[in-house]
Amino acid sequence: MHKNLGYLVTLIGSSLLLLSLTFVKVDDDVVTDSKKKSLFIVLPSNKLHGCLFFVAVFGLGMYSSLMEPIIPAILRGSGWSVAQTTIITTVFTLVTIGASFFFQLVKFKQGPRLVFLINQLLMALACLFYLLAMPTKIGLLVVFAASSFTIAGFFITKELIEYEILPKNELVIFLGLAQSGFLVGDSCGSPIGSYIYSHYGPFELVGASLVFCLLSCAIYLGSASFLKTN
Repeated sequence: MHKNLGYLVTLIGSSLLLLSLTFVKVDDDVVTDSKKKSLFIVLPSNKLHGCLFFVAVFGLGMYSSLMEPIIPAILRGSGWSVAQTTIITTVFTLVTIGASFFFQLVKFKQGPRLVFLINQLLMALACLFYLLAMPTKIGLLVVFAASSFTIAGFFITKELIEYEILPKNELVIFLGLAQSGFLVGDSCGSPIGSYIYSHYGPFELVGASLVFCLLSCAIYLGSASFLKTN
């Protein structure tokens, strides 16, 4: 418990320190002296946009770490031996590496929001397959394989979406919000996922992952559309 608390405090603290960098005064040598001003910026000029975006990336951070970091523990708890767990996780790592090359194809860069949606729906379908059709060890492997594949597309398309939708004049501020919000969410997701698994089991964890997957995807794409049109 103390180790988990220390891990959580460290990650949240580091995320907040990153956010504090937006308070730093920046001198722009290109701008004339009459136009220079101190930049004590916590949020962009449109506070609603900034808060909405922070909540959206916070949700994505929670989803991304809810199940992925504890896959080896779940495999061991499901009855796989240490050797089998090592081999399976190695295969999943190779799947993620292969998927990262797949999602870098040019055609995926042309519509990142649609690709992001399809990617998350694929993960949701894998969760539904386990919950409704095959709540077994093999069903878990299907979920984890889908997670290993879609996590690559998740990060790649997320970056593409942000560079497409974020206001160019406040890009640094929004990227700071993206990093800090995601890291805070990521630091909260792992303890929540560990708690659900240890107190309830893999079935409930996959169910929670399905809810987080769909909910965070809807909020993020909604905020992306809102920022793009405003």
